[in-house]
Amino acid sequence: MSFEDWELRTLEEVADVVDSLHQTPEYSQVGYPMVRVTDIKGGFLQLSNTLKVNESTFKKFTKNYMPRKGDIIFSRVGTYGISSLVHDEWVFCLGQNTAAIIPKINSRFLYYCLNFDDIKIQIEQLAVGSTQKTISLKSIRSIKIPTPNLPTQQRIAAILSAFDDKIALNRQMNQTLEEMARAVFREWFVNFNYPGADGLLEDGLPLGWRLGTLGEVCEAVRSSVQPKDMETGTPYVGLEHIPRKSLTLTEWGTSEDVDSQKARFRKGDILFGKLRPYFHKVAIAPTDGICSTDILVFRPLVQSHYAFVLNHLFSESLISYVSGIADGTRMPRVDWRSVANYQIVIPPDDLLVEFNRIVRPFYTKLVNSIFETQNLATLRDSLLPKLMRGEISVHSLPETLNLLAHA
Repeated sequence: MSFEDWELRTLEEVADVVDSLHQTPEYSQVGYPMVRVTDIKGGFLQLSNTLKVNESTFKKFTKNYMPRKGDIIFSRVGTYGISSLVHDEWVFCLGQNTAAIIPKINSRFLYYCLNFDDIKIQIEQLAVGSTQKTISLKSIRSIKIPTPNLPTQQRIAAILSAFDDKIALNRQMNQTLEEMARAVFREWFVNFNYPGADGLLEDGLPLGWRLGTLGEVCEAVRSSVQPKDMETGTPYVGLEHIPRKSLTLTEWGTSEDVDSQKARFRKGDILFGKLRPYFHKVAIAPTDGICSTDILVFRPLVQSHYAFVLNHLFSESLISYVSGIADGTRMPRVDWRSVANYQIVIPPDDLLVEFNRIVRPFYTKLVNSIFETQNLATLRDSLLPKLMRGEISVHSLPETLNLLAHA
């Protein structure tokens, strides 16, 4: 079956489209995840950083739609036309300005269609508004979808999914590596169950340990630069690029995207979001670059203390501490002095060196997987239009998977 033989159908013919409630709810500290436009990143839907709503609000917002695996969540306002695939039996509700697309054809094929350049052009033409563009449900339903037979849909979805599945595996591996590092940190430096521990304490601390401050083991690096003075393509990290509660920085812009003074950082530096610190935005810099001045750049005074410093900066206790003393009501900020004064327990140097020897390789693997993931995404994105236009035969699946195995 050639590309020319594919049937052009409206989205309404190949899927049901469900709107969200057009209401702003009251959020809760705990409860059910609510997916808003800012949570739709493209790819697989992630719920780890969403805002929460209580049970009564959840029931209200799921009265007309309860998500299921294979659905596609679509952004309608502002950052419109972005879609995320529900890849598991998630329990969540739709926030305003989002829509759910419930496929009647192969769900992954439809998801890839919505990310196809020709479809993106349609979406752009259908969006209206001057200050904040919006795409209506009627317009979403009118999007023209090229639809081959089911076997062809399945083969295209299988080829492209092989890349996304590997990307998802990398993300899961990074999450596991982060959790392993935190578990060792807690066991050694919070529970005092470290190698050679004898259980003897003096004033509540193991012998040879002492109270100190974070400023004794790390520094805030201050190196300002104008983006125009940087080499073209220099990575730029803004607060919007740093995920919440994850050390893994997976995306960034370039110096051409900004024009005001920024801060330099080096590969391996620790980027700490100082604006609204309760968002818990802390990440490892995977490369040299520049960042927003709303980000503090931290570096250990001694490299063998790197893992110890990183775990403290990422800890819930430090985030809670700086959030409580941040300056400002609407847009609170924390400064270096506040972080530096945070009290910590400092063990003997040989234990810090040993901890770094064990845990630092976790972070090296994490950073390496970031670039592998970017390469996979680039290869997937180059294949997508070729498959959708019939420039590559769907029967090249074995060769494509062989490419993936060596990516």
